[in-house]
Amino acid sequence: MNQPLTEEELVRRLAEAETAYEAEIEANLKRNYVANLAHGLLGQTGFCLVNAPTFVPACIYLLSGSAFAVGLALVTAIGFLCVFGLFNGMQAVIFNTLMAKVIPLRLRGRLTGFRNFSAGLTAAGVSFTALFSLSIAVLAASVVTMVFVDEPRKRRLKG
Repeated sequence: MNQPLTEEELVRRLAEAETAYEAEIEANLKRNYVANLAHGLLGQTGFCLVNAPTFVPACIYLLSGSAFAVGLALVTAIGFLCVFGLFNGMQAVIFNTLMAKVIPLRLRGRLTGFRNFSAGLTAAGVSFTALFSLSIAVLAASVVTMVFVDEPRKRRLKG
């Protein structure tokens, strides 16, 4: 039969298990740090672009020309955001538990700050690039439309 562990043996085994756990965290730290950074960077950039208070309504108005369509889209978006908020609350518990397991406390604040900062810069860069690309596309389309101009042939003067 198994004899119960002495207190010293229990403390020793717990210390060994904690040391092995910390070593595993350190071994995977670089990968987990980069994965969390990429997750935050891409996710927050996407939400910054989608939730922009002027971008989506302006795009819908540009496509439809209808203020009603913009209002309907905004009401629908508010509904989706409410559902998203509900699920985000549940997801946040799981995400923070995972973050606590894989990123040591000494690096968590730095990671979160860097994620938020880099996501803001990326969102600004993507929106500027998208706006610039859209401008170039519209200008290119305006040049292409000149193909459809029917220029008269040489004017012949009578005389």
